[in-house]
Amino acid sequence: MHRGLGRLAFLLAGAACMAVLAGVAFAATGSGHGPATHVSAKKQYVIGLVVDDLANEFHTRVADAAKLAAKQNNVTLKVLDDHRDTAQEATAIDQLVAEKVDMILVLCTSATGTPAALDRAMKAGVKVMTVVDSCNGSGSKYRYVGNDLTGGAGAIPQAQELVKMLHGKGNVVYIKGDPGSAVTHHREAGFMSVIKKYPGIKVIYNQNGDWLEPSGQTKMEDALTRFPANGSTKIDAVATHDDLMALGAIQALKSANRLKGTVVAGSDGTIEGLTSVAKGEMTFTVFNDA
Repeated sequence: MHRGLGRLAFLLAGAACMAVLAGVAFAATGSGHGPATHVSAKKQYVIGLVVDDLANEFHTRVADAAKLAAKQNNVTLKVLDDHRDTAQEATAIDQLVAEKVDMILVLCTSATGTPAALDRAMKAGVKVMTVVDSCNGSGSKYRYVGNDLTGGAGAIPQAQELVKMLHGKGNVVYIKGDPGSAVTHHREAGFMSVIKKYPGIKVIYNQNGDWLEPSGQTKMEDALTRFPANGSTKIDAVATHDDLMALGAIQALKSANRLKGTVVAGSDGTIEGLTSVAKGEMTFTVFNDA
């Protein structure tokens, strides 16, 4: 979504939020791979949803969509926030198991750290599903409902649009999510699969942030220090793994008076990101259906 297309982006975001309801209903019914169906009204199912960070607009959208689907399907939904901490995530999952919920949905905090708690839940007889953020075993050991974070909803379109805007030549600052997240690895793999085809584009800075705005600002400040305005290596673009880190990068660029002429690419299509696009600061973002 580009500058000047803010209204269209908002409309798309609203439509996509409605589209997720079918996936949540499917998650609640569980055993087959057929189409989505509604939960039976004969039993009041109780489902637990463990999200990474309710301070993050994207995860709030996930929780809100799940709450709406639960209300429409006569389901009791318990939402717990693990604050992107694997230990807190495990505690939340164990708590839901102790409360004997019918199913637990988890936005995985860690590709390798999350499965231990999921396995305990399954051993206790509780159905488990990973949603939006995957982990090792998602899609095989654990049923998974989410987007293609490498392809359509992820890094490949971001990289393709960046290449287009740079006309195949330029220096890129790349700020990723935390290193333990499967989403980080998916998005980096997709992004680099495109960039490697264009020898004129160089990733001159490649660092992990933590998905939040302050880390985007700190990493961008570091990049600006390493590559000063009067230096031989010009920063032409910044690409981040989510809109919040892109917003942080924009703050650093504005403070250094270096935003003008720099392409800033976000990801997720959050309201905050779309607002920045409409203001002419973030150049574009890639919509990820929450």
